[in-house]
Amino acid sequence: MLESGETHLKDRMSVSPEELTINHGATFVISNRSTQIREGGARGIYFSDTRFISHYRYRFDRQSPVLLSAGRVDYYSSLAHFTNPLLIRDNGNLPPNQVRLRVARQLERGRVFEDIRVTNYALEPISLALVVEIKSDFADIFEVRGIEVPVRGTIETVWDPEALALTNTYRNGEFFAQLRYQVAPGAIRPSYANGELVFPISLAPKDSITLAVTMTMSVGEPAPRVEREPLDLRSGQLHSDHLHLRWHQLTTAISTEAPDVQRIIEGAGEDLAAVRLYLPELPQDIWMPAAGVPWFVTIFGRDSEITALQTLMLYPGFARAVLHILARYQGREHDEWRLEEPGKIMHELRFGQLAALRRIPHTPYYGTVDATPLFIILLSEVWRWTADSDLVRHYLPHARAALEWIDTYGDHDGDGFYDYWRFVPHGLKNQGWKDSGNAIVYEDGSQVPNPIAMVEFQGYVYDAKLRLAELEESFGDQQQAQALRSAAAELQERFHETFWMEDEGFFALGIGPGGRLIRSISSNPGHCLWSGIVRPELAGRVVARLLADDLSCGWGIRTLSSLNPAFNPIDYQLGAVWPHDNAIIALGCKRYGFSDAANAIARAIFDTASFFQGHRLPELYGGFQRTSHSIPVLYTAANIPQAWAAGSVFQLLQAILGLEADAPHGRLNLNPTLPDWLPGLSIKNLAIGDSRFDLEVVRRDNAAPEIRLNRRHGTISVYYNGRPLPEGS
Repeated sequence: MLESGETHLKDRMSVSPEELTINHGATFVISNRSTQIREGGARGIYFSDTRFISHYRYRFDRQSPVLLSAGRVDYYSSLAHFTNPLLIRDNGNLPPNQVRLRVARQLERGRVFEDIRVTNYALEPISLALVVEIKSDFADIFEVRGIEVPVRGTIETVWDPEALALTNTYRNGEFFAQLRYQVAPGAIRPSYANGELVFPISLAPKDSITLAVTMTMSVGEPAPRVEREPLDLRSGQLHSDHLHLRWHQLTTAISTEAPDVQRIIEGAGEDLAAVRLYLPELPQDIWMPAAGVPWFVTIFGRDSEITALQTLMLYPGFARAVLHILARYQGREHDEWRLEEPGKIMHELRFGQLAALRRIPHTPYYGTVDATPLFIILLSEVWRWTADSDLVRHYLPHARAALEWIDTYGDHDGDGFYDYWRFVPHGLKNQGWKDSGNAIVYEDGSQVPNPIAMVEFQGYVYDAKLRLAELEESFGDQQQAQALRSAAAELQERFHETFWMEDEGFFALGIGPGGRLIRSISSNPGHCLWSGIVRPELAGRVVARLLADDLSCGWGIRTLSSLNPAFNPIDYQLGAVWPHDNAIIALGCKRYGFSDAANAIARAIFDTASFFQGHRLPELYGGFQRTSHSIPVLYTAANIPQAWAAGSVFQLLQAILGLEADAPHGRLNLNPTLPDWLPGLSIKNLAIGDSRFDLEVVRRDNAAPEIRLNRRHGTISVYYNGRPLPEGS
């Protein structure tokens, strides 16, 4: 890791993707940096897992405009400025740079609002045609990502010159989708032909005109007509503006005087606001986190659970939403097509035509194993943060059903360890968080076939049993609580006997078929620190191995050791670095008292984020070795924003603060160890149980950090290293 002052490259370099992405809930736009969309590739305007617009760009007469500048304004809006090139025409050429085209774009739940403003800066009146090219392909998001659709539907296009509305309608069997491109009435009436809307523009010198366009996307029913006046960007006129403001009102405010860290915190908060799904069945101000934009804007199991765990200190509403939605879709029957089993927690739910036509099993799909114990862990952690007894009583039957699935279906080969096995030809081969098809390899680099018992899954189950025992003790059966603790202790004993590799001072990645130990060195055992299954006397060796050079590259801990023959620093899960993976490991290090290790991991992730555009963490990035003259390498298809990448910022802060909630016992525990690169943190409106806190943690030279409790409203007491902290101290 570089010392302070050696990250000078970031002062003149920024790593950014080629695409510009904005989103609002399940509506998102992937464009080039100029905000335009050319046919081909993944760019487009999407809603509900369907690409409604596959080609969208502007022209002056027959010429492409010249980009001046473009970028995101918020996660749900963008702004682009263009000018004209030399326009050659019979009645006199128009020199370049005489006309400005300003396109303000804003999203809101299945709608795209555009205000297209044209201004004449020439000395003479001008007349030209503003052309908008628009095409729809209604591709399913899985089709865009490479899955072949057996039978495509039909598209019908209708232009209504009186209503000034272009309607593209798609039908494929029972699947129906419609795009309505509505031009607000005004002085200019466009014409339409051959995929082009043509606006005849005539302007006096210094005159302007604004065209208000609304694109409405609908699945299952016709798209409604929406008429409106032009909007000023960030005017607060749209519901999306209100929801943006509401997010900031409801979330914990965290700030620091360290400029880079402050930008990272702000960027992570905005990214988490961006991934909110607005589901009508949830109460007001309670939102479900999608996994990421653009490819995972939907309901997930594992990803949403981990995001909710990461962000309880920021916004506990995510956790409430995740419990509600995942309990609703908890498995009830045996369905091989969807890998559903009673008590199992779903993996992914989709709404596009492939799901509607049952071409894919994502209705929902249950091909994951760790979402089920994570459900129990999340319920327990929400109890610790909220002390909400009614919530626990409501979801406790679901937690019991989840444990029943673990014990009934979680061990396919009967060896006493919890595994996964794809017993049907479709779906995911690997069903832990490293779920790419090539992610799990032996120490010689060869692929591991099913069944596979992953190391971290044993830890999750261990933690789930202990946490459920705690809940049973408070709300259920004392005898069952004791049985669960005994089962957890027995699992821990067998786990160490089988997974521990004394010669490596580390745990194996897993167990493959026939009981063969997967002796690969990977980041996965770091999750076992987080779950607490590691015996204290071995924790130091696990931490040291995680921070060795073959795993820790300076930008974070790699998914796979560089010594493994299969290592590839730009492979999805065979050597790249994932922020959420590192944050879980950091919290595990803190759990066992290795604060310096937790801080070192946090430093690597925060340093990396400072190189990325907007100081925003992507889903993953390359696991190349860091030097004084290197920058992080962005993974080409990384989602930005990604929920658990953004959430990792707050989990890392939680590790630095040593923040643990124990609302049922009236306590907020803090054990901060501020590193030298973080002078302090200010936390306002932190919600625990019935209480709200404003506090500051300040680093003092050669002394323990100072905690200032500025406000406490409620009954929860603050404890600093085990001692109660009086208000105003």
